Amino acid sequence: MFNIFKKSKQENDPFKHDWGQVTPDLYNEKKNEAVHVFNFNMTSEESRHLAQKFIVGKVLWYQKHLPDNCSHIMDMDIRGQEEIEFEFDLMNGWRTETLNKIKNHQKKMALEMNIII
Repeated sequence: MFNIFKKSKQENDPFKHDWGQVTPDLYNEKKNEAVHVFNFNMTSEESRHLAQKFIVGKVLWYQKHLPDNCSHIMDMDIRGQEEIEFEFDLMNGWRTETLNKIKNHQKKMALEMNIII
């Protein structure tokens, strides 16, 4: 009727959000390097998809507000998630896909992602 519960795709699009002030977990001014630490539930395909959208959107937003040529290191902490700890192929594929999605928007961005198990 009024569609008050209907969400538009734009609301869920991480590239359309105003992420606010930029506060990386760590920033090394000498190396011009930002470190982002993430801890998501990665036990389902849906949760991995949502985590990927969040990470891509956040890193691209930060890139707009950090100094030029800033490199980004993402530490993905999945400790305690026994269901996926030993699925290295799955997590490595997910990591590669996530990095590629970021590079599709910012080809020259220096990126690294570590998975902590």
